[in-house]
Amino acid sequence: MPDNDFLIAQLQRRNRILGGSIFAGLAVIFMGLVFVLIDDFAGPQETTTPISEQVASPPVKPLGEPLIVVSPAERNAFLAALQQFDQELKVEIDAFPALKKTISYTNLITQVEAQLVQLTSSGKYREGVNVLDNASKKIKRWMAADLAKFEQLISDADVTWQDKKLNSLSGILAIARTLYTGDNSAIDRYDSLVADWPAVGDALAQANKAQAENRPVNEQKALQKITQLTHDIPDLQQRLAAIEQRLKHQRIDDLLNVIAQAIAARDVPNARTGLKWLKSLDPTTPEIPKLTNDLAQMEEDLAFDEALRKMDKFATADNWQAAHKVANANRQRFNAYERFQQRADFVNKMFRFITSTKAIVNAPDQLIKKAVQQQAITLLEDGRRSEALSPSLKILITKLDRVLTAYKTPLGVVVLSDSSTFIEVKTVGQVGMVAQKSITLLPGNYIFEGKRKGYMTIRIPVQLRPGDDGKQITVIANEQI
Repeated sequence: MPDNDFLIAQLQRRNRILGGSIFAGLAVIFMGLVFVLIDDFAGPQETTTPISEQVASPPVKPLGEPLIVVSPAERNAFLAALQQFDQELKVEIDAFPALKKTISYTNLITQVEAQLVQLTSSGKYREGVNVLDNASKKIKRWMAADLAKFEQLISDADVTWQDKKLNSLSGILAIARTLYTGDNSAIDRYDSLVADWPAVGDALAQANKAQAENRPVNEQKALQKITQLTHDIPDLQQRLAAIEQRLKHQRIDDLLNVIAQAIAARDVPNARTGLKWLKSLDPTTPEIPKLTNDLAQMEEDLAFDEALRKMDKFATADNWQAAHKVANANRQRFNAYERFQQRADFVNKMFRFITSTKAIVNAPDQLIKKAVQQQAITLLEDGRRSEALSPSLKILITKLDRVLTAYKTPLGVVVLSDSSTFIEVKTVGQVGMVAQKSITLLPGNYIFEGKRKGYMTIRIPVQLRPGDDGKQITVIANEQI
């Protein structure tokens, strides 16, 4: 079974040829111990080639040399400490490139290896653990010191950056990179800040100039450029928010002016559009209710004026039917407008005059009725007072007057009979038994009745119309009973 002489020989040989990675020497120690410990605990294996045959034959112990008894627990503790020193501390030290190159650090590692060779050759694993622990503490103190220097440099970099001393900042960051590389976020941030500073500074100058000149839109555009770059302007978002608020109030004021001017100019489309934009921009604007009412009233007034205009237009064109249609369509809407109601009443009156007069003129036989004649007389009286306003009404009044006169003019009628038939005009009067007699009747519908004793009564309907003057009517009862 291999003994400590083999381990000592490995450590001594590694100590003589130190030239590569210092931690690699510790790795050799660690691997040697692993082999020794495995052999100690596992015992001889017939199928396994002894380590002495794999590496080198260990020297034979002199007779009478005292046997060193080593506790397996101490060896395991040393192995764990060596593993931690070699693997974990190595990862940490890689983040401190300047420290790793110092003479103090390389001398310490060389000293630790030498001590470990001496101690492990004597089986003093507990003392080896102490050596590793003390070396770890010293290296960690060195790393802490360099980390503190690094943090101080970062703090100095912040001050230098605030003063925009970019050349000094580059030097500080270069030194910081040599001290610690475990976290490059701060250095990377300053690199980005420095790289974008020309554009950031230019945009900031533009924004400040625009602010002095009270040009918030230009100020906003310049500041928005900065948001696309790396910067550390603390109040940028607040400043942008304040500008946006100013622009919002400015847009509200502009819209209020636009709406007010549109309402004053009775420009419904622009007033409606402006109010719509205002509601979408800030529905809580206190002027919105009044402007909404003003717009509604303006639209109502415009509709009122338009209705009046149309009625007047149609009336002027003597198109009373169209004027009447407009009046009826808007009468309910403008029932509170006295002016509209008066105009609508006049339009409807003219329309009735024309309609009623035309109805009689187009069907004059109605005038055989007394009631219709009286209606015609009334229409003539009222129409003559308004005929000057309507050429068509004047024409109709003239026609109505002529027709009414014709239907009120008596007609001469000749009654012919046999002198034996008694003749009577029903509801009018008796003609008597005549051979021929002239009578006068107004235009109308009549029944001539003839009676004779022993004969059937005869009834003859007669329609008398203007132009029937001199009409002969024969009435003879000649059919015996």
